Amino acid sequence: MDPPRLLAGAALCLLLSACSGGREAAVPPPTPPPKPAPVTRTVQGFRIQILTTPEKAAADRQAAQAESWWSTLPPGERSPYLGQRALVVDVAWKQPYYRVRLGAFASRAEARQALATVKRRFPGAFLVPALVTLTR
Repeated sequence: MDPPRLLAGAALCLLLSACSGGREAAVPPPTPPPKPAPVTRTVQGFRIQILTTPEKAAADRQAAQAESWWSTLPPGERSPYLGQRALVVDVAWKQPYYRVRLGAFASRAEARQALATVKRRFPGAFLVPALVTLTR
């Protein structure tokens, strides 16, 4: 390569370097892919029933006790199938009784694992088939 071209190339490099402040142009970091939107579906699943009573007040008290129990339970003792935040508590009326039920499970296997945790506080708890709405 002849000296004038070499000198012109070097001058161009110096000029480009001076214009960018001596550093390379900043390349923005890649954006992470968007999180998929939650999917909500209603399926025939299971709940854990902890009380059957003809009295609405008794059902409401038991529901409050279940929520209180869950909020004071250390996270390490919580069943992952019941969630780590608020406990799903459902008070349902079907003549002639109110039923207090916990959780919403797509499968019997998930419900059984959660039942083991619930039985420590509510020994008479048992699984019931139910129409449940799940968000995943």
